[in-house]
Amino acid sequence: MLFKTLLSIHILSAIIGIGATFMFPLILAMPKTLKGVQSAVQIVNKGANYPKIGSVLLLLTGLGMGLIKTSLFQQGWFITAIILLLTAVLIYVLRILPRLKEAQHLVDDVEGDVIPEPYYVIKANIKPFMITASTIDIVIILLMIWKPF
Repeated sequence: MLFKTLLSIHILSAIIGIGATFMFPLILAMPKTLKGVQSAVQIVNKGANYPKIGSVLLLLTGLGMGLIKTSLFQQGWFITAIILLLTAVLIYVLRILPRLKEAQHLVDDVEGDVIPEPYYVIKANIKPFMITASTIDIVIILLMIWKPF
């Protein structure tokens, strides 16, 4: 029963945490006006806690399931998924979040209707990290489904 409870929390955490990270690039890509950019950056920054909380819960529940079913620690897919999760978290915390906060400060301080050019630079710098983190998330999901090794 405990294993199924942890598994349920694990799946919900993935939906909450990973789902938010998939939406961030879409939210940032949509606006074409300064007001839209300000709103998009604010939404993404407010939603930034979901991936943090989801990742912590994913790690804790994954390790908890491993403690209950110790054979998981002998499975390559399980260990690889943990390493990839930690990698994605580091990318998110060290590369994406600081730039999102920088973008927030930049667009908040603008008067007028013109999107400042440095915003586009920040957005371009964030994009490869978001793609990398999302790709890692997809690989983790596929590892969980297929358990290939």
